[in-house]
Amino acid sequence: IARRQRQMCIRDSCTNMEIITPGIRLKGDDVGDQKRVMSPKEAFSNGATSIVIGRSITKGDINQNMKNLISSLTDET
Repeated sequence: IARRQRQMCIRDSCTNMEIITPGIRLKGDDVGDQKRVMSPKEAFSNGATSIVIGRSITKGDINQNMKNLISSLTDET
C-alpha cells in the first residue's frame, strides 16, 4: 500500500509488485478527513495497480458514481 508520493519510486524499484493506493477521490468530491488525495486516473498514471476508493462511490447515487469513475478513467484529458 503506497501513498502517491511513493508510487513511482516503488514502481521503479519493484516492477512486479502490486501497488495499492488509498485516498482516491473523484474530481470535485470533498476530501473529507483525507490529507493526501488523488484522482483514480492520477493514481494509475503514477504506477498504482489497484486503488482504494470509498466515499466517492458510496456517498449518494452509487450507479451514477460508478459511471463517473469509469468516465474519469476513460477520459482522454
